[in-house]
Amino acid sequence: AFSEKLVILEHSYTLGEPDPPSLPEIMTYSDIGLPENANFFFTWHTLHRWLPEHDAIIESLLKNNPEALFVCIAGDSVLDQNILQRWRKKMQPVFSRIKPLNYQPYGKCLGIMQLADVLLAPPNVPGNNSLRTVFSHGFPMVTGTGKYIGARLGEFFYHELGITGVVAHSANEYIEIAERLLHDRRWREEKAGEILEKRDALFATSHAAIKELESFLLAAYERARKCLPPAYWVHGQFVEKGCADEK
Repeated sequence: AFSEKLVILEHSYTLGEPDPPSLPEIMTYSDIGLPENANFFFTWHTLHRWLPEHDAIIESLLKNNPEALFVCIAGDSVLDQNILQRWRKKMQPVFSRIKPLNYQPYGKCLGIMQLADVLLAPPNVPGNNSLRTVFSHGFPMVTGTGKYIGARLGEFFYHELGITGVVAHSANEYIEIAERLLHDRRWREEKAGEILEKRDALFATSHAAIKELESFLLAAYERARKCLPPAYWVHGQFVEKGCADEK
């Protein structure tokens, strides 16, 4: 027998509140040390989320697209510098086109996203905050999927919105999606438009998830205050029987 009791919530995840549309700062190519109208991939995720098995993706994108740059955020930490050193050794022919930037305020990061041709998430960890950002502002971001929930967040939210074509199930598919976003401006704008058109439903679901969690916590507090034993929470109420019996 298990000592824990299951809490089953209809709305299982929340992105929180969307960003206000005025938040991004106006950024220029010269602000980040790039040539005017440079083509570039941008990842604003912390570098340690780009695992060694992802290096081949970055290298292929730069080899296949000699006009493109890979822009990332990197600080002076030992970890960040070690990752850059790893890339320098493994990707020596293309490393000169990897452009690390110092950590940026949030508004400036959004401005860089507006300039970028393609936003890239580490295939195994798209990040909840990053997803909230891209859905707030209509930025299509390439993401992957995987065994664990953290890797599947991007796939889940895109599925909820009915947006297809930007979730990769392999390294080759990741590269194909990123290159299509780089070269097919019309398709990129279509995906951005889809996100902006459908995003409100996703944030509305977030509000429902918050209210549902609030209801559970208040009910759990009252149950504990009355010294009642733990019970399962199913369909918005406590039930004394197990989940199998509920079915």
